Amino acid sequence: MKRFHSIGFAVLLITGLFFSGCSQGPSTYFWEAADALRTKNYPEAQDLARRTLVAQADYMPAYLLLARVAALQNDEQSAELNYRSAYDLALQREFKLRSEDVQAADSDLKFQWQEAAFFLADAEFRRMNYNGAARFYDSVIQDPGSGDWKKKAIDDKQTVREFSGYRSKLEMLRAQNYKSPNDPRIQAEMSALFMEMASGLTRLGKMKSVAEQVALAGKFREQARQALEASILPHRK
Repeated sequence: MKRFHSIGFAVLLITGLFFSGCSQGPSTYFWEAADALRTKNYPEAQDLARRTLVAQADYMPAYLLLARVAALQNDEQSAELNYRSAYDLALQREFKLRSEDVQAADSDLKFQWQEAAFFLADAEFRRMNYNGAARFYDSVIQDPGSGDWKKKAIDDKQTVREFSGYRSKLEMLRAQNYKSPNDPRIQAEMSALFMEMASGLTRLGKMKSVAEQVALAGKFREQARQALEASILPHRK
């Protein structure tokens, strides 16, 4: 009987050790996911980050990691979804950091909630919701611990505000151009406005969109030149 109890105890001990060795905490999964991201093993990074969230649903750095991987793979929809989840968690906590947030921010990968705010501001900017973009920048500006993020948010918010004015002016000029398509003054103003927008996009780091604005500026500048020549030519005769 004693022997039976000894064997049973040994089996329970081994079983317990086995399962305790197999179970991992959220931090273990997260840092393994970070290692996978460093080596660009994106599927493994995603799988481990999701395991992190299964173990702890409010583990904010895991959402940031998933969002960054999605952005690297040009999956804008997934990136926005995960950045929004991270931002919403930060907002619920009034942007107070937990130990895992601090560790993730201090790592070489620099996972910080401000990254989510900037991505979401950019998403609102693309939708031309400039007030929405400004609100995301405000959350960074008002946070006392943002550091370099704060300076960038102040600069970007000012540029986004300018685009609100650009949009109003552009709508006005387009209406005028529709009524007077051969007025060189209107087309010259359109050209100048697109160059201003290109300058603003450069400050925001949106270099892919700059070329489009410069091309439009060149198009209207050429139309202004042709319209001006057409208006002068009859007087020369």
